Amino acid sequence: MNFACLCLLFLQICLVKSEILNSAELLQKCKNEVDASEEDVKMIIERKMPTSYGGLCLLACLYENSGIIQNGKFVIENLNKAIETGAVAIGGKVAKQYINEINQDCKDIENDDKCVLAKEIIMCAAESITRNLNLNKEL
Repeated sequence: MNFACLCLLFLQICLVKSEILNSAELLQKCKNEVDASEEDVKMIIERKMPTSYGGLCLLACLYENSGIIQNGKFVIENLNKAIETGAVAIGGKVAKQYINEINQDCKDIENDDKCVLAKEIIMCAAESITRNLNLNKEL
C-alpha cells in the first residue's frame, strides 16, 4: 500500500470514528453535490485514494462536512477534534505522534480549489508519515 493510501485510510478511519463516513445520507448528498460517479463513491467506501477529480471533490465534501476543510484551508484544529478520541484506539502513542507531525508539517496548506486541497492534505500527510517512519521505533 502506498503512503498516500495509508494516509487516506488513516484520515477516513478518523472520520468514521467521528461518524462522518458512517452516514450514507451524507455520502449521497456529497455525491450529488459534486456530481461524483458511483465508482468515486465505491473508492471512498473501500478506503482507496480517489483517482478522478470527482472523487477528490467527494472527499473534499466529506472533509468540509467534518470541518477539516473550511474556506479553502486545512483546519488542523478540526482534524484534531475529529480524531482525538479515535487516535488512541487506532494506534496509541504512535498515532498521536504522527498526528502531531502531520499538524506541524501540513498546517499551512491552502488552495482555492477544495478538490485539489483534499488531495494536497492526503499527499502532505503521506509525506509527513514517510519522513517520520522512525517514530514507531522510538516510542
